[in-house]
Amino acid sequence: MFMVSNSLTRYHIQKKEVDDLLDFHSRLRGTQGKGRSAANLEVLHKSAVVLLTACWESYVENILAESIELIARYLNDSSLLNDDLRKSIASTTSKNLRINKNHDLYPWFFTGDGWRIILWEFAELKISELNTPDSANAKTIFALLLGIEDITLSWGRPAKSSPAAAEKLDNHLIDRHVIAHGASPTKNFTKSYITNYRDFLDLTVEKTDKEVSKKLLSVALYFREISTIPEA
Repeated sequence: MFMVSNSLTRYHIQKKEVDDLLDFHSRLRGTQGKGRSAANLEVLHKSAVVLLTACWESYVENILAESIELIARYLNDSSLLNDDLRKSIASTTSKNLRINKNHDLYPWFFTGDGWRIILWEFAELKISELNTPDSANAKTIFALLLGIEDITLSWGRPAKSSPAAAEKLDNHLIDRHVIAHGASPTKNFTKSYITNYRDFLDLTVEKTDKEVSKKLLSVALYFREISTIPEA
């Protein structure tokens, strides 16, 4: 069973700003007359690219945090965490962790339920270090924190394979980078570009959410106190 995450709901709320921008685009163009060039409105298109990318970045951070919060709160036993995650936590000495190996009581956090605090601290650090959730970085962090071997494999759709979808995402993120750093873009950002990017992200987010939901539902077999993932 697929359970919609709070993160997916928040994504659609944030994305409404892009829909509002496109609506404003239509009204503004109407006041300029049909003969005006779409280039006059390109600043709106560029803003929409930045906003859409921010929606994706926020979604990835939110779904990871939401998932780890569930796991840290309800998982029966830390030995059920994936091996790479446990090894990474064990080898972490970062000063950025509020609980680190230099903490006088660090070993005690591995007794009882102390591992839950360490897991959340570690996940919080890794999520904060995620600069750009392109396909490679998304694959790495979803594998590490949630044990999903390759999240990008879930992004395939009719007429577009998973690798092609991953490449398309990366290209959109590169476009956002170009805009944000004031470089001269090699393409025109039209309204059709924005609607295409928006529709592409909508499906990518939905497919990511389903894959995470599937993973959490399998982990939920080992949750304490509850038999299924709690409702939002």
